Amino acid sequence: MSLTWIICGAGRHIGRTSLAQRLCEVLPNAVYAKQGCGTWQEGKPSNFFRTDQELASFVAAARAQHEHIVVESNALARRGDGDIIIFVDGPAGLTDSRPDVDLLRAQSHVQIAPGVLPGRWREALLQKVPSPALRDAVGAMFARHAERARPADAGVCRVTP
Repeated sequence: MSLTWIICGAGRHIGRTSLAQRLCEVLPNAVYAKQGCGTWQEGKPSNFFRTDQELASFVAAARAQHEHIVVESNALARRGDGDIIIFVDGPAGLTDSRPDVDLLRAQSHVQIAPGVLPGRWREALLQKVPSPALRDAVGAMFARHAERARPADAGVCRVTP
């Protein structure tokens, strides 16, 4: 059985892609895909999809070959699709947040955001990731990602029920 991890976020240039790629490095037998409105560019990940149908076909095929499918997609997160939805918030004072930012935040299982307590991601991962070592590795990666993106006095990550 494969797990689908969905990365979504508050806006542009907040680290969703780097988080997704780092997550693929931590998870065994993982594959990365991105859904977006733009066009694929040279040097970007090859699994880029514009439509829900193209992405759904890729995910269905990947389930047979991969333990973990990491998808960067606000559309999937809005619908609540995915086993673990991770919301990446913008820095404090972000003025160009997406109009659906509150919905994305509400749909998420894990939030990486300023001003939240570290370590609470375990609750969401505990139900979906059987390996304590893998949960710890993912949590450490979340913490490193949050450290890079946050002001010195902000929190690390929060899990919503």
